[in-house]
Amino acid sequence: MFARLVGLFCAAMVAVGSGCQYLGLTQQGPQAVSSGAALQASRGGGAEDLTAGESAAACVATAQEMVKNGWDGEAITVYERALSFEPDRKGVSLPLARLYARVGDVDRARELFQKAVVESPGDSNVRNDFGYFLYELGELPAAESQLRRALELSPGEKRSRTNLALTLAAADRYDESLKLFEEAVGPAAARSNLAVVLAQAGELSKSREMVASSQAIDPSIVQAKMAKKWLDGSRATKNGGQAVQSTDFHGEVSVEDVSGKSVVRMVSDPGER
Repeated sequence: MFARLVGLFCAAMVAVGSGCQYLGLTQQGPQAVSSGAALQASRGGGAEDLTAGESAAACVATAQEMVKNGWDGEAITVYERALSFEPDRKGVSLPLARLYARVGDVDRARELFQKAVVESPGDSNVRNDFGYFLYELGELPAAESQLRRALELSPGEKRSRTNLALTLAAADRYDESLKLFEEAVGPAAARSNLAVVLAQAGELSKSREMVASSQAIDPSIVQAKMAKKWLDGSRATKNGGQAVQSTDFHGEVSVEDVSGKSVVRMVSDPGER
């Protein structure tokens, strides 16, 4: 609770003053951020002593700590404050776009993703995240374009390859999707992934075929076992050919990356890249 109050206090300072130059945040409480501006403030320096760039940097540092603690709304406020100090500051558009996408503000997220592409046209993470955002909106041609560009920039990036596979599957281009999944995670996991996608699209018969194919290649694939368990269950039988929502799997089955973990389709922090 104390840490939460610290975060709200920082957000309040953003609202009433030139703020943001106070602190980094952890679950345990306040911690000085590393920027010189924040250290100056921690020693009692006033906001009037800071340049616009220093104030913006302090805001960004604070917002990053808020994101780590799951305080998306507060982080949005502080990132926006950073842009009020320095509207053209690079490195803010992408994380802020991700946050707006998470809270469901599609228009602002799109605006910021587009701005991030202009700022960093050669950044594959920008293209990947924008592409996945468009995929979630069902704008499949635009999503495919961004994801293919991401792969051109970083051919070995499995996240972008997986996201493109998801996009092509959503367009009923299953053969192309399977090939991309295979390149990302190997033949058995690829078929298991596509089985999940097919189930969510209501293609339960094809999904069962993919599960069987996956298990024939590698019987140890856990995801395929969980998908089969669900597909053999009463709810799948009752649903017939209806689309399966991801929540129907109770979090047990998801598209996986090469490490066997659920795919992180958007990078929430530079440290995760």
